Amino acid sequence: MPQQKPTVRSAKPDDIFALTSVYAETQRATYQGIIPHDALDLAIGRRKPEWWRRNLGSGSTTLILEYDARPEGYVTYGPSRYGDIAYQGEIYEIYIRPAYQGCGFGRQLFEGAKKAMGSSGLNGTMLWTIESNEPALAFFRRLQGEPFARAEIMYRTKTLTRVALGWLEANDGTQT
Repeated sequence: MPQQKPTVRSAKPDDIFALTSVYAETQRATYQGIIPHDALDLAIGRRKPEWWRRNLGSGSTTLILEYDARPEGYVTYGPSRYGDIAYQGEIYEIYIRPAYQGCGFGRQLFEGAKKAMGSSGLNGTMLWTIESNEPALAFFRRLQGEPFARAEIMYRTKTLTRVALGWLEANDGTQT
């Protein structure tokens, strides 16, 4: 368990190389053996620093979790793409370097994103995760996420099931 307290802050253009590294490391650790290797390599290959530069420059909402002056995780979030009025906010991605998983950093990022969405008037939160990613599914259930939808992701050699989990409370902690 870390000795010092990590901080959560908005991502800056200077973070693009750290974001590239965190994404690649966590994708390989999380999805190796779940997502076909060619699709995983393609996804990682697309997330070069230029992608992050464009993403942050377009007003993307990304929070960085920094520990010991080094970004060790991030969360991206914004308006829900699902279309259900109960879930106005969506967490698009949340990743913590494997060495820091289980330390409470994911919870800090999750809560930081919910708070930021609440400040923007987005109430209720949802996210998607791959059903066979059991550690992520267990983490979101510990955070009281309730499954409410399913969808398939089709790869050339494999089909996976995604699960949508939701939190109906307002992002300021009150019930909607």
